Amino acid sequence: MTVRVVIAAVIAAAVVAAALPAVDTGRERATDRQVRGELDDLERAAGALLATEEAAWDETAAPQRAVSVTLPGRSWRRASVDRVVIRPAADGGARITYAVDGRRARNRTLAVPLRPAEADALVLRGSGDHRLRLRLVREDGERVVVVDRHGR
Repeated sequence: MTVRVVIAAVIAAAVVAAALPAVDTGRERATDRQVRGELDDLERAAGALLATEEAAWDETAAPQRAVSVTLPGRSWRRASVDRVVIRPAADGGARITYAVDGRRARNRTLAVPLRPAEADALVLRGSGDHRLRLRLVREDGERVVVVDRHGR
């Protein structure tokens, strides 16, 4: 009888060990889908601001929108997001880099002219909601959406 219990425990451990890489991959894919959806929402909000508002020369009078980017924490269903970095792209759009669970960085380019307000890059770290403010301004005669953390 004890031999059967030991064999059953060994088989169960082997099944769990074989399944864990698939679970890890599934969590990573689910997180990647969620982050891409959040970035789509950010791009849509910036695009709507460009399409419906007039740009201001002064950032204090600029039309603005608030948008929330939710980054998941590590759980049984999701992997954690290490960071999301928003930078201006060379083509006038925005380049977003994010890393899921310590793995290789993923890149995404947004078609809207989006740039961080105060630095070369806006870095979002940690899980949870990150409230961002989008403002439509003119820079060198071009309409640009400036992004910063809401409340700053």
